[in-house]
Amino acid sequence: MSIFSIILIIVGIFIALISIQAIFRTEKPLKKAFWGIFKGVAVLIAVNISGIFTGVTLPISLLSLAISILAGIPGVTALVILDMIF
Repeated sequence: MSIFSIILIIVGIFIALISIQAIFRTEKPLKKAFWGIFKGVAVLIAVNISGIFTGVTLPISLLSLAISILAGIPGVTALVILDMIF
């Protein structure tokens, strides 16, 4: 996959998040979208850092980043549960 297609996917996801927030008429949809992306990625990094103590780590790949960006904290929680089950 080329870097151009990855950038297009990221921009498309960001536009989708902003439009969803605008549909629900939230105040400052751009700020909310950035905050949701930040929280999802921060939790993914926190899980990997705490993996030193807990033994539970998630590989940082395009799929795990996409899930943490789109679904946020519930997405990372689902990834951890699926990692522990399988």
